[in-house]
Amino acid sequence: MKRIEINKKYRGYGYIVYATDMGHRCGYIKIPRNHYLYEKSYGEQLNIKFKKLKNEQMGKRNPITIFCSAGVKPEDNISMDLLFDVHGGITFSGKGKRLAIDKLGWWVGFDCAHSGDGKDFSIMDDKYKEIEEKYNLGNYGTIRTKEYVEQECKNLIDQIIKYFDKESK
Repeated sequence: MKRIEINKKYRGYGYIVYATDMGHRCGYIKIPRNHYLYEKSYGEQLNIKFKKLKNEQMGKRNPITIFCSAGVKPEDNISMDLLFDVHGGITFSGKGKRLAIDKLGWWVGFDCAHSGDGKDFSIMDDKYKEIEEKYNLGNYGTIRTKEYVEQECKNLIDQIIKYFDKESK
């Protein structure tokens, strides 16, 4: 089965929508080699202060990340997983070899396999379908379509540009 459902560019950034064998989708943004975020871990402290998020809603960030940030002071630096308001928070940063694409590139991404996210049986591998049927696991939650994930990729790119493009080399 083809795993990459969408492979496009938006505002100069490449992005993909990836279908997992377990029936969820993920979105990944390619970070250019000369960009501040290149080779940064999603949990690494960035040159962005917590006070930049003043008056922002939790949005679609991971609630665990929000909970763990309770002691962060306004002058403290924050990580990508707290900074970016994207579905379930940032859950990946690394080389593309895991994605079977652009093995040398650096990617930042998120997944749609959180509480409240349903499984899309049309992208699920047969072995996982068998497990689902055998144990009558059901399908609870909202299936995140490739269109939904594509829009989240674009939202993430807009945020990357907002916070970092002026700092890129």
